Amino acid sequence: MLAVAVPAASAADSWSEQTFDFGNQNAGSTSAPHTFGLTATCDAGGLGNLCIVPPGFTHTYGTISTTGAGFAIVPDTDVCAARGGTLITPVLGSADVCTLDVVFKPTSGGVKNGTLSTTTSPSGSPLTVALKGTGILTGNGTGTTKKKCKKKKRFASSAKKCKKKK
Repeated sequence: MLAVAVPAASAADSWSEQTFDFGNQNAGSTSAPHTFGLTATCDAGGLGNLCIVPPGFTHTYGTISTTGAGFAIVPDTDVCAARGGTLITPVLGSADVCTLDVVFKPTSGGVKNGTLSTTTSPSGSPLTVALKGTGILTGNGTGTTKKKCKKKKRFASSAKKCKKKK
């Protein structure tokens, strides 16, 4: 009898990206949202397009959350939560995806690090995205600039010009 080793096929889950940098963001202001996708795929394990994980096999995932100061999921965009924690294994190279948006709102200056994460079943493995952003402090110690007008002890925001006293 001839024994043949066949690579195992498996269901795989992943985030759309492993890291994301929100860049510079004024302290106290919210960044534009960034969309992340949680995807269930069928890994044929070297068998070409043959997926031997049964179609319709259900993947489940735990609570999706963020850690780190200033990072948050936008509740109204969380399609993953609306789906009740379930993805269905697709067949032959397609994928099942749920999405959610994350924002960055630093409260202080400096580099901030965090994560977007969940665990999945059947693997039980944690799936994590490394998040990064930099809080920017401006002249008055917040995310807005306050400048002192020359020769007058008046202040104006950076969006306004100093006014002369009449």
